Amino acid sequence: MDYRVFLAAPLAVLVLSVGAAETRMPHDWEPLKAAAPPFPAALSQPDYEIGLDPHDAAAGQPSLTVKSVGTLSADHGNVGAAQQVIHGYAGKRLRLSAQVRSQGASTWAGLFLGEGDNLLLRNLASGVGAGEPRLPMGASSQSADSDWKDVSVVVQVPQDAGPVVLGVALVGEGQVWARNLRFDVVGEQVPVTTTPIGIDAARWRKTFAQGMKVIASLPPGSLVNPTFD
Repeated sequence: MDYRVFLAAPLAVLVLSVGAAETRMPHDWEPLKAAAPPFPAALSQPDYEIGLDPHDAAAGQPSLTVKSVGTLSADHGNVGAAQQVIHGYAGKRLRLSAQVRSQGASTWAGLFLGEGDNLLLRNLASGVGAGEPRLPMGASSQSADSDWKDVSVVVQVPQDAGPVVLGVALVGEGQVWARNLRFDVVGEQVPVTTTPIGIDAARWRKTFAQGMKVIASLPPGSLVNPTFD
């Protein structure tokens, strides 16, 4: 891969946005976007549209959706998610359930639930830190193109855990929807799920490190527009 793309846009391989999305975000949910273009870069910047699907809402059955826009690089961790961060569940066994469907999912699409804050998926996608031990568990819609399916994900939260992050995520290209979400504490008789979301943390961490190495070798820059013109 040619890392000269970093010369034009340092750190542009990861785009994190928590601002307004194309579709309306429901209250108390936040979008997360990490999208990288292939090299040579596409004419349009890749992105994720995240929020309530207006068609489903109009039909009286609102659903959250995450949809990729544009072509994404296979050499970077591309993730879009609608998520919440909750607290107070250290040592508990938790379950997140919903009806989920997907279309054209290139890597993975579904529910996720894991220990961490609202940057957990972004950090895994960018290769920050040793992410594998804290990889969120997932429950996918089972196929690249599917009708609504009942899925759930169950995790055991460590005793020393802080926040827990949960939501619906899309890894790579495609679209995923989730509706009728349910979140509850369950007993030890409910088995923990073992399907991780489709993040190749080692590969993407290597790519990210190579890009940072190229940036570190650039000549010194200067302060731009110090007078705020």
